[in-house]
Amino acid sequence: MLKNKHQLALLELLHQSELFSHVDDKSLEPIINNSHRISCGKNKYINFESYKSEYCHIVEQGEVMLSRVTNDGDTYVIDVVNRGCVFGITCILEDGPDSQMLVETIRPTVLWRIPLNILRKIMAQNLNFTENLLQMEIRTRLVQDVEIEHRTVQNAPQRIACFLLIQCAFIKESPVTINLPYNKKLIAAKLGIRQETFSRALKTIKKETGTKVTGSKLIIEDIDALKLFVCEHCSLNYPCQHSLSGGRIY
Repeated sequence: MLKNKHQLALLELLHQSELFSHVDDKSLEPIINNSHRISCGKNKYINFESYKSEYCHIVEQGEVMLSRVTNDGDTYVIDVVNRGCVFGITCILEDGPDSQMLVETIRPTVLWRIPLNILRKIMAQNLNFTENLLQMEIRTRLVQDVEIEHRTVQNAPQRIACFLLIQCAFIKESPVTINLPYNKKLIAAKLGIRQETFSRALKTIKKETGTKVTGSKLIIEDIDALKLFVCEHCSLNYPCQHSLSGGRIY
């Protein structure tokens, strides 16, 4: 029996999540009854001890950055995720790898901490959940493979142009006005580009494609010119289904 509006919100979130697609409410009830809601402000680190963690998290609202820090202090951004993303679930296999992630909020965020032992029971009893988990894991690895490809064969302006194309996917007519989803420093980190390189790369994109940049707003005058600039240097075809379809898990 649901007790309050927050649990109702969690149930709605699970219903919308690809991970829990076709998992019945009776199976979801242990998650509802044993998960904890966490609310925190912008630029806060979430207490997430990922090493052999007993929990995973699902984002209800807001946005968080998942990252790792190298031994010499450099930060590697894994992804920036929002509503519906599940992270920490790679620890669901008790003898599986740990994720060793840092989790920082980009804006005020609400998420739920879900006990992994509850999900293990669902995985043992519900084939739909197990299939969803495997499909999302495969998709996440595919996305990461493509990102490795881009860092190998594309230069900085091309990687940024690819990011911009994803923001205006399925729009066929030019011009297109978009707002960057987060600040340029974070976008640069996500794309593996040094911050000082980012502004120079935007100037190259402007010169080669006619894209106008004003602060966080961009006007793409010719989508075809942007596609010509970047898509020949990629093994996929625009619009990039690997980036646009379905959720990811970490």
